[in-house]
Amino acid sequence: MIPSAVTDEAAIWSLMCHYCHLVDRGDMADVVALFHPEGTLILPPDPPATGREAMARAYEKWAEGARKPTVWLRHRIDTPWIRIDGDRAVSVCYLTADFLLRKKQRVQTLVGRYEDELIRHEGRWMFWRREIVIASRIDLGPPL
Repeated sequence: MIPSAVTDEAAIWSLMCHYCHLVDRGDMADVVALFHPEGTLILPPDPPATGREAMARAYEKWAEGARKPTVWLRHRIDTPWIRIDGDRAVSVCYLTADFLLRKKQRVQTLVGRYEDELIRHEGRWMFWRREIVIASRIDLGPPL
């Protein structure tokens, strides 16, 4: 099949959604596999992690401190802006993540955005660079 802007955009959107589902399930090794082997993750406040091994360490650190203390993580993305130029693309989308802090029994929401550079590698779109920008954390109180 010959790539087109429509199929490329759909493949990139699918990649971005797949990422959310894997993070929600805590499948960090599968998350890292969505990146180009030489890709970069920017997950403040830590320095950029380049290469899958460094990204795996960064995601495991994040999971230990942020993912494992939560239940019912559900994160969503919306309003994507995707610009494709051959085998490269850039994208920005908004993110909202809801979760329950297990020990505190508080529901929280994170809002922010993903800023991405993508690359077509071996026939499929992958993240080349993903920066996670969190704008705010909102405490919604105890669960119902």
